[in-house]
Amino acid sequence: MTEKDLTIQNLRRENEWLKKRIELAERKIAEAETMTEHTRKLLKADKDARIVVLPCKVGDTVYGIHNRQTILPMVAKWIETNTSGWTVAAQYAPMAPKFYPFSDFGKTVFLNREEAEKALEARKDGDETDL
Repeated sequence: MTEKDLTIQNLRRENEWLKKRIELAERKIAEAETMTEHTRKLLKADKDARIVVLPCKVGDTVYGIHNRQTILPMVAKWIETNTSGWTVAAQYAPMAPKFYPFSDFGKTVFLNREEAEKALEARKDGDETDL
């Protein structure tokens, strides 16, 4: 193989490499444009007060404080809105679902057991937070 052939072969390899890099860059640009449009729609919906941020997902385990002394693991069964506002229906297996307003999350119902234990302990230490 001559030096000219090697040069041509190297240039072809570089050309293929550059084509792949350009295709990758074009895909990344398309992804960014899609994300930008999605973000624009979310910002518009937020501005129009059409966004609801859920405290958990249906099927998540949440932890409620029962009778101010026991932490119960519950499953979020459904999420609904009514005249009182948005609520999560959470159920401890043998009991009927209990409805927790979104505002109760972090106060009487928690996303993990550690947070629930901390709140229960604070209550025992004299914190008058309503559990």
